[in-house]
This record gives sequence, C-alpha cells and structure tokens, in this order.
Amino acid sequence: MTDASVAGVIMMTGGEQPGKYASKIVEFEPGRRLWFVLLPEFAATPYIVRALDQKGNIAAEKTLAAPINDTGVLKSGDSR
Repeated sequence: MTDASVAGVIMMTGGEQPGKYASKIVEFEPGRRLWFVLLPEFAATPYIVRALDQKGNIAAEKTLAAPINDTGVLKSGDSR
C-alpha cells in the first residue's frame, strides 16, 4: 500500500454466503505496507475491496469480478 492514510482494508464477498472480512496489514520495511485477507473456501465473486481511513470512512473502493487480481492496485481515484 502506498497511501499512508489507509488505516484498514475490508473485503466483502458475494455468492450464496456473502461475507465481510477484515484484512491484515503488515509493514515489511519502514513505510512499506501490504495487506492480505484470508477468505473461506466458499467465498464467491464479486469481491468488493474497501480501503478505510483513520475514521473508518471509505477512502477507495474497487470491485473485483475474478478471484485473482493480478494488478494488486487500489487507487483512491477508483469508483466508489
């Protein structure tokens, strides 16, 4: 993650058993972070990824139609 204002990331899943999952954020070098989320096997697309600021407001949102997102990019300019 390159945006220092992002305090958290949540992922919502679709399908017959929709869910909402909080990510883990890891700082692997000073000032460099990545996020990941472990989803249950039954989790289905679409996935909605929301980056949250310190107050819990949505800073960015992206809908993923495929289970693998090879870009890994979530920008605050993406549609909400």
